[in-house]
Amino acid sequence: METAIQGLNLLALMPCSVKVRLERKLASNIRSIARKHGVSLSYRILSNAVMRDECAGSFETAEDPEDLPDIIVAPGFSPFFCRPFVERFRNRGCFSSVFAGDRSPAFREQGLADPDAYYDILAFNPLVFLVDKTREPDLPSPRRWEDLLSPRYEGRIAYRGRDDRDFCEGVLLTVFRCAGEEGIAALGRTVKCRLHPAEMVKLAGSGREDAPCISVIPYAFGRLALRNKRNPVELVWPDDGAAVNPLVMTVKRGCGPAVREMAEMLTGKDMGVILREGGMYAVRPAEGTEAGGEDETGLPPGKPYQFVGWDFLKNHDIGALLPRLNGIMYRTVHRADPRPSGSGGAGA
Repeated sequence: METAIQGLNLLALMPCSVKVRLERKLASNIRSIARKHGVSLSYRILSNAVMRDECAGSFETAEDPEDLPDIIVAPGFSPFFCRPFVERFRNRGCFSSVFAGDRSPAFREQGLADPDAYYDILAFNPLVFLVDKTREPDLPSPRRWEDLLSPRYEGRIAYRGRDDRDFCEGVLLTVFRCAGEEGIAALGRTVKCRLHPAEMVKLAGSGREDAPCISVIPYAFGRLALRNKRNPVELVWPDDGAAVNPLVMTVKRGCGPAVREMAEMLTGKDMGVILREGGMYAVRPAEGTEAGGEDETGLPPGKPYQFVGWDFLKNHDIGALLPRLNGIMYRTVHRADPRPSGSGGAGA
């Protein structure tokens, strides 16, 4: 039985801010590549939200490389790091990096390139802290990720999340790596609400009662809150590093020249521009980026990052770990069981 992802040369699950821009760019470029090589190329670019609704089951049931698109692009840490996917495809050498070029300083210095050359990280969202000084002006600003776990922040922080059973993967894995399941339970006690980053920006400095004191926010959105100089807000780059939410690409080993050219196009400078415009930061610096104390990627130079690391991803079944951590968050937020649990999924 054919699934929603079979027979595609490219499947890209993208954040909404990038999806429309990428569709416009790819439509003409892929036609040109197809004409050049005399082949037909099929692709789909979907909102990342569709991944769970339409594609997740297809990734889970795929048994053979032929069941997968030649190129897959998806944000976050799943499905590429779920154990069944890793064992069926990654560990059998089905994928190979296509990146050949200069990486931005953040990628070179923070170990974001896969040392086994199976995956390519195209870009990432660094997560930082946005502090609203109108809410509780005497509340100290957090400086490290572990600071968020302090009782002083209970019920005061906004996080991203699809719903109250699905929190931001980058936050969960960063906190779990440094503080374990007890840290996740402490994190759950700090939750005031889950918001889209645009809502975080809108509420920051508004003085509204429903505004969080602190938002864990992508850096690109946090910078928007600083544009209004009257807003008494502070954007804090954590001393132990901004958490990394990656945009990951897999490319089948031995793919044809047309598919490889398509994959290389996704690592190019034009793609860097599209990603920057959509609030993400590309592995290859985009040309013509703005100045103002930032490096060629648009990121402040010399800042640290919190990437969970390739060893962590290889040594953990992310497909089982994330539901467990989400389950702890859910139970803590709803006060059903504030203690950490070593088993169970998001609804357990």
